[in-house]
Order: sequence, then C-alpha cells, then structure tokens
Amino acid sequence: MNDRVNPKIKQFLQRYFGGTDLASIMTFLDKGFSLNGQVVVSTIFVSAQECRVPVTRVLAECEKEWDRNWNFQHPELRGNPDAPGGAGMQNRASLEKIYTALGIPSPREGRARKRV
Repeated sequence: MNDRVNPKIKQFLQRYFGGTDLASIMTFLDKGFSLNGQVVVSTIFVSAQECRVPVTRVLAECEKEWDRNWNFQHPELRGNPDAPGGAGMQNRASLEKIYTALGIPSPREGRARKRV
C-alpha cells in the first residue's frame, strides 16, 4: 500500500501528521495522483491543519472531487493544475472548490493579495 506515493511527499506529510491521519491521507494519495497532484493535494492537508480543519473534513472534500473529476483522469494528469488542456483547468477548479469548501485561503488567493 502507498506504493504510488512519492517518498518525498510521504516524508513531507510525516512532518505534519501521524497515526490514522497520516494513514488516511496516504491511502487517498495512493489512488494514483500525478507527482504535481500529490504536491498540491498534500499542500491542502497541511494548509487545512494550520487552520485547524480536521483531516476527516479535508478528506471528505477531496473525495467529492475524486468522484466528480479525478477518478476520470489519467494518473499522469490527475490533480495536476498545470496539466495540458482541459485537465489542468478542471484540476484548478477542483482545488479551488476544496479550498473554498474548507474556508481556507488557496495559494492562488495568497498570490493575488501579495500583488495588491
């Protein structure tokens, strides 16, 4: 299990999570995300933790996007906001939906604030 999760992503997550939270996140990522997808989804979990959002709530929102979008994408594109064509746009929309549903700022919002 967790064979598809990049070892560096796992190490990154181990700095923030342990026990069942880490196991749940790893199981979700093991569904087969692209490397960039693993990075951005992992970042959601860490950002949510910093805002005291429970892992179970983050997982629920990620599962919604899995069912709506990611399940239908090729693993090389899955979750990658920079994927070519419509897949990248769909992934950006999925990520924004998750951040919005959790009530936490997305990295995109952070960049917009810095420009002002």
